[in-house]
Amino acid sequence: MRRYRKYRAYRNRGSERARAHIAARYELSREFGGIDREIEQFFLALQPNVLDSLLREYGEKYGVKAEVYARETYPKWRSGTVKMSGQTALRLLNLIPPHLPDERRYELFKKLRAHHIERTTITVRTDLHTWREQVEPAVASVVDRARYHNLPRRVLAKAKWLASGDMESYNRLLGRVEEEDAKLRIRLLSEELERIRYLIDSTEGKRTVRHTIRLPYGDVLVEIVGPRRGFFARFTSQPARGANMNKKDNALIRLDHEGKSVARPSENVLDAALADLTSDERARLKAKVIEERIRLDATAKEAEQRFLNSTRDMSNTLKLSQEMDRNVASDYEIRSRFETASGTTDVHIKRSKNLATIVVVVVIGIVLLVLLLR
Repeated sequence: MRRYRKYRAYRNRGSERARAHIAARYELSREFGGIDREIEQFFLALQPNVLDSLLREYGEKYGVKAEVYARETYPKWRSGTVKMSGQTALRLLNLIPPHLPDERRYELFKKLRAHHIERTTITVRTDLHTWREQVEPAVASVVDRARYHNLPRRVLAKAKWLASGDMESYNRLLGRVEEEDAKLRIRLLSEELERIRYLIDSTEGKRTVRHTIRLPYGDVLVEIVGPRRGFFARFTSQPARGANMNKKDNALIRLDHEGKSVARPSENVLDAALADLTSDERARLKAKVIEERIRLDATAKEAEQRFLNSTRDMSNTLKLSQEMDRNVASDYEIRSRFETASGTTDVHIKRSKNLATIVVVVVIGIVLLVLLLR
């Protein structure tokens, strides 16, 4: 019985250690955004001669006992019969990246940086005449965060290579890329808000419009307040009904019906980023700079296509609303969402014709009462 108790106590201690190893590895992956898993995969795919050299360096850094354990356990890690502990994964997280090509380290740093971005949401309630005074400062405050973003100190303390000069260059480059990405997203913002203004002016009933500007570091939620009209004016005024919808210079529809893309000036969006790098850094990161340039060009084209698509869809929503105003006697409600160049636009149009009828009846009743009392 005493022997059984000792065995059970030993087994419990082993289970506790196993759970602690699993928890430590989970925490490491959470903190480093999963790049430890990528480094582990790289480590387990090494050729024998490269692996032998790396394990010798591992032993010099962490001790002979650690090296012997790593050599004995490597086949089990590779087969999956033994899971790598958090301690070993952290050691590899420090040991391997300096041996990786610049492009691979750049991707690891980029993924880690994105993982630690703390997104924010700023809500702005405005009208379509003074929106610039409120929206532009909110957008600028989110965009500016790209210039000053750094990894948390606790992460830098655990992985020393992240504090090297190369990583500072990567950080500057990525900051510029994110800033340019944000500029591309808001390039058509004025035109998008002009479309919304036209939509609000051309519809009746209760209109609620929310436009979300999506940026790399957060969102700016713009709640658009339509022009207020007097109580009776809401029911006596005639809807705009899109009288100018077919005019060529319409503020809402600017589509090329031949399927051609809208011509817009292109910019060398990474010139500022390249200016921040030394000639040696530019040479080593040349491939990544070209890749980021191509990606941003693609982002610009996608934004323009979303702008065209949402313009068409918003026009269709406006036509539907006006058609229902003309032909539908009962109440109606329209909800639409449009993917735009800068984010999304949510439109809610609610028309209550019954209420208008009730108001007209009440007005007639008051007039009759006045006549009878004379």
